[in-house]
Amino acid sequence: MWMWKSHSQRRVTEDTCGSELVACCECCKMVVWARELLLELGFGGKDLQVPLWCDNQSAIAVVASNGNTSRVRHMAKHARFINEYVQEEEVEVMYVPTADNLADVFTKALGPAEFERQRSRLNVEDVPNAWVMVEAVADTEAGAASNADEDCEMLEA
Repeated sequence: MWMWKSHSQRRVTEDTCGSELVACCECCKMVVWARELLLELGFGGKDLQVPLWCDNQSAIAVVASNGNTSRVRHMAKHARFINEYVQEEEVEVMYVPTADNLADVFTKALGPAEFERQRSRLNVEDVPNAWVMVEAVADTEAGAASNADEDCEMLEA
């Protein structure tokens, strides 16, 4: 199952760690919902642990410490929310290097080369290239159909 969501955060944060905690908390809510849906549909057992990918090592450390650091105590409820599911082994917070983060294609302005790299990792075709392929197939089929019509005309004559 694959899910994503992109919107401006409603909460102002002081640093990227806080922003990532808020985003991870929102993601955790979606992941827990999806996990319960999969279990209800009979996929996996109660031991199903869903990865929650995060590209901010500080946010991962705050979750691991249950928000018990003086610098982020105002964000502790987000860390504790995530940590509750981590302790229950329903969710596992995992680090993904920024260069490998597929979500960036939806949330950041990427250069042409990086955009193409991420797009190909998502198996998304470029529309003009895909359209050229469709036209080529249509031309081939049209050519085959006209050859069949010519063969029929020769038989009638």
